[in-house]
Amino acid sequence: MNTDHALIADVYKSVGSSTPFTSPLDQLSRRYGASGSSIILNDFAERSVSGLFLSSNYLDPKTAVLVAQFMELFGPGEQALIQRVGVKHERYSFVSDEEGYGLPSAEIPANIWNRKHLGIDRRYAARLSLNLAWFDALTLNFPTGHIGLTPEIEGDLKNYLIHFSTALEMARPFRLLEARFNAISAVLDKLKVGIALLTDKGSLALKNKRFDDILSQQDGVAVTQQGCLEFNSTQESERSRFFSNLKTFCSGLHSDSGQAKFTFDRKSGNAGFVASLCPLGTLISEEAEAANMAVLIVKDPLSEDQISVDVMKNLCRLTSAETEVCQMLVNGRKIDEIASRRDVSPNTARNQVASIFEKTGSNSQSQLIRFALSMDLPVENPT
Repeated sequence: MNTDHALIADVYKSVGSSTPFTSPLDQLSRRYGASGSSIILNDFAERSVSGLFLSSNYLDPKTAVLVAQFMELFGPGEQALIQRVGVKHERYSFVSDEEGYGLPSAEIPANIWNRKHLGIDRRYAARLSLNLAWFDALTLNFPTGHIGLTPEIEGDLKNYLIHFSTALEMARPFRLLEARFNAISAVLDKLKVGIALLTDKGSLALKNKRFDDILSQQDGVAVTQQGCLEFNSTQESERSRFFSNLKTFCSGLHSDSGQAKFTFDRKSGNAGFVASLCPLGTLISEEAEAANMAVLIVKDPLSEDQISVDVMKNLCRLTSAETEVCQMLVNGRKIDEIASRRDVSPNTARNQVASIFEKTGSNSQSQLIRFALSMDLPVENPT
């Protein structure tokens, strides 16, 4: 087979994307007639899976449910398999399920389930990492009726495995950075502060929930289709100063205490957003500084300290109307004000409040507020 240089390039391009390795895994699957593929990161010290990258077919909601069911049923066995394969086999050497489990395919419960529910007949995994503390493996899954991994395919695959391995090593510092960023952003979410990581071109690498809240206002701070920050400024010199500081902070040519402050004007004419830009190393020291990014912190002076009731809605099975009323209650609104804002009678509002109290186990508005605060976790599902 001819080497696909576009696939190799896509391996490296996908490292910083929102769905790392999905595109090259798709291409790899198509190249060899596999039904799908994945990369698993396993930490031997913790004896746990620390990362998982999937081809797009496994990201489909219906298939994702089946994959979750598979892991619930066979997770411990799969983990034990990873340990055995990871310790015994060399890098870039593919191992079949039969070799890993030491059983014929027809006698492996996980294989039987896969054939019935996912149409997967054969699985092959190859170790990507040299470090014995990690078992990074790329897996190819072949559908029923496919011949599987032939010597020709296995030989051709080695042209690409080294690039997946190198790209994973490139991604590790960013994954560490992302974990630290999420820890910091969770705190700033609670403080009603937006935070984002920017490249020297103004591209947003990461952002927290409060920054998303600011963007959703569409009132002077936005992100272009290319993923770059865009903001209003009545003075072009202010915009130039911002991007000049951004480039300096991302280059490493600054003092550790470097910081710059800005005001982003609103289109509405209301008080602007207050912003602070600083080098990444100011918040998350040495190894993260090599990522060549800057941290933007934005505060909305007009924001109210709203308490989210999203978790309560699902946990306590509140209706849409009750959720709206609950949101007003936990932010201090009284029954008459709630009735007026929702254009309903006070009796209707009281009945809805009574239902909310019953569903949440609350006896008063103050107790409901305490419950809401305990549920208002600054953690979002990945998109």
